[in-house]
Amino acid sequence: MKVLVAPCEFKETLTPEEAAKTIAEALRDANVMHLIHPVADGGGGTLNALKYNLNGTIKWYEVQDPLFRKIKAPVFYYEDFAFIEMANASGLKLLKEKERDPLYLSSIGTGQLIKKGIEEGYRKIYLGVGGSATVDGGLGTLYALGVRFFDIKGNELEPVGKSLMYLHSIDVPKSTRDMLKNVDIRIISDVKNPLLGEHGAVRVYGPQKNLKEAYFDKMEHGLKKLSDIIFGITKRDISYVKGGGAAGGIPSALYGLFGAKIEDGASFFLKITHFEEKLKQVDVVITGEGSFDAQSPFGKAPFKVAEISKKYKKEVIVLCGRAHFPKSVYNTVDAVFSIINGIQTKKEAFCKARENLYFTTYNVARLLKRRVK
Repeated sequence: MKVLVAPCEFKETLTPEEAAKTIAEALRDANVMHLIHPVADGGGGTLNALKYNLNGTIKWYEVQDPLFRKIKAPVFYYEDFAFIEMANASGLKLLKEKERDPLYLSSIGTGQLIKKGIEEGYRKIYLGVGGSATVDGGLGTLYALGVRFFDIKGNELEPVGKSLMYLHSIDVPKSTRDMLKNVDIRIISDVKNPLLGEHGAVRVYGPQKNLKEAYFDKMEHGLKKLSDIIFGITKRDISYVKGGGAAGGIPSALYGLFGAKIEDGASFFLKITHFEEKLKQVDVVITGEGSFDAQSPFGKAPFKVAEISKKYKKEVIVLCGRAHFPKSVYNTVDAVFSIINGIQTKKEAFCKARENLYFTTYNVARLLKRRVK
């Protein structure tokens, strides 16, 4: 028997690679043969998971974080494309809790990384947008690419979230249009929400990023104004593009001005890392994530792993911290195990994530071995 180890990140505790290595260690100690293939869907850990599975190169650049402080952030280069993980330049993980106010945050660092990739000569840019801290409609990213924003009096606006409330016009200079003319930008995401409306960037993701409810209507109006301005320039309607509401609206802005395409993150990752080639070599697949729940079947990497595995009639085991999902999931996966060992607080569970994952995997491995006998 051989097992394919293909977990996603366990949010706030283990990266895909760390989770995969922990599972692999337990399998090795139980004398179970295995292959390792950490997976991602455009969220945290995607860049390093790509690096693990592909023979590419990582370069680091000085950019600005959401508060305009100088930091170093990576770009992954492989064959003909550059991959950028937004969280590394504009992510929540870069901020203390008290700094998380999207009115004053910018996605400028993400745009700076896109520009670096273009300057390195790459014409295909993949952007993973999970884990972002911003709700700026992509103003920061566009600013780094040369776009400027103005209020009704013609005053230039800062590329931060609150500027959406005063936005009246934008300027896309010829130099920016020329730079991006033949660049293929692909947004990699597991989000299907549009820019505007009840399920849009402000009302769904604003609260997750500490946007106060008092600003919901004003920010929504600002995004609608941005949508109208972009339609006036390119005739692309960004209001309800599927996935356009991810990361505070960056996919919508890049699609509207520069024709960026939005792709399903998990499908992109599994295809580009040749997941199915390894899948053909094994009997059982172990995947997992921090919370396996009702949202998992809608674009999350572990469920996509399970769907593809079932095409090849492989058994699929899911390991997770929180397990709360509909029974219909069992049409696609064979078993789900929560790794929580005993009564634990959230903090304790996070601190013991690696230990709990190892313990659960080791016991699953012993059952698998007994069945072979």
